[in-house]
Amino acid sequence: VMTAKFPGGMDSLQRYMLRNIRYPYAAKKDQIEGRVIVSFIIVKDGSIVDVAVKNSVHPDLDKEAMRLVSNMPRWIPGTLEGEPVKFTYRLPVLFRLTE
Repeated sequence: VMTAKFPGGMDSLQRYMLRNIRYPYAAKKDQIEGRVIVSFIIVKDGSIVDVAVKNSVHPDLDKEAMRLVSNMPRWIPGTLEGEPVKFTYRLPVLFRLTE
């Protein structure tokens, strides 16, 4: 089984997340930080479906993590015996305020 991959690999995934994450104003104002775990399914054509929060931190951070994942470009789908298959993925989305 070949797992699904973000186009360009993990480094590209990290860059995508850093460039596209928007820290929610209310969470920033209230100094809320944390790691939201988002699960999603990468279907046979590489699109993302069934985005869900598995580890919640705060409703605003959860919503932003889901938006970030839902707007990702298509992934390279996982394969089994050369055929594309659905693949479930869990991704941590880190929200950290820096000085």
